Amino acid sequence: MPVTPTTPKTLIAQLKTAMATALSVADERIIITPAPELIARLPAPSGIFAALIPQRLILEESPQHPAVCPAQLHVETAVYSRVAVDRGLDGQTLLLDAERGLFPLAGKLLNQLAGNPLITGEGQLLRHPLQCSDAGAVRWLEGSNIVLAYLSQHWIMSFEYDLD
Repeated sequence: MPVTPTTPKTLIAQLKTAMATALSVADERIIITPAPELIARLPAPSGIFAALIPQRLILEESPQHPAVCPAQLHVETAVYSRVAVDRGLDGQTLLLDAERGLFPLAGKLLNQLAGNPLITGEGQLLRHPLQCSDAGAVRWLEGSNIVLAYLSQHWIMSFEYDLD
């Protein structure tokens, strides 16, 4: 299938929708942010949520044409779990719970996104299927009455940048 030239904005919107589908949540539960620790407003405590973090855009050296340029968009995804400060930390639940554990949630993203060419009604958006380059360690954010734990994955999207 031929690749449809596109923009980072379109790719991020398509990836956000694919993440929501993978986690069985509404699009509003996927937060686009410049860093995983910069979540402006937390969703309701009972639900799953995730972040989509654009990281860098690489423009390949050649061939670059006035209207289209081969490029790679690197993004990070993060899935979150809340830990109440007034309760003891249960690592098994935090990491392995089938519904809310960080590893099963990250596994859902990997299953849905890895190898996905991001096909829309306009055609295939990626030159190569979406590739997960690595996954990070569990990290923490602490607030006054809550701790957020999250697990990140890094993705590479190769596409034809539509410069028109």
